[in-house]
Amino acid sequence: ALVMVLAATGARMDQVARLTVADFQPAARRLMVPSSRKGRAEKQVTHIAVPLPGDVAVRLRPIAAGRPGHEPLLLRWHHQQVAGDSKTGAPPRWEQVSRNRWSNAAQMTRPWRVMIGNAKLPTDLVPYCLRHSSIVRGLRAGLPVRLVSAVHDTSIAMIEKHYAAFIVDAVEDLLRRAV
Repeated sequence: ALVMVLAATGARMDQVARLTVADFQPAARRLMVPSSRKGRAEKQVTHIAVPLPGDVAVRLRPIAAGRPGHEPLLLRWHHQQVAGDSKTGAPPRWEQVSRNRWSNAAQMTRPWRVMIGNAKLPTDLVPYCLRHSSIVRGLRAGLPVRLVSAVHDTSIAMIEKHYAAFIVDAVEDLLRRAV
């Protein structure tokens, strides 16, 4: 679910980790994504309404069902190491203890590597690529740069600097349709 939300929203890991059950609005098929803390001196939290495709909304419904709005939307298992037994030769093991909020991108490292391996994708692919893909999808769909930057909680200058080639391609496609 975490990877699906990162891919669908293009949000940063910090933003997705702070999502609560109340931030998911299934009837409207959207997530109210908390604004990024990146580059902000003050910790003012606002939310950005990000529409979701139907399949993502359907997948999130059972995750949010019956849970209080203040709880984190996306949870991960927290494990605790149980000591081994030197008498029986039982090795130490890890047991699932509780489900907690995701707190940082490093917690994704192991499951991400497994997913990448199973999908036979390049090993240098990182979760942040999902954000880049979302931005490029928006630009290729002909969305205004201002809208893409607002939904992704980043500046227009950053979009123009890093995605200029995709902006040019999108503008050319729009112009071809208009001719």
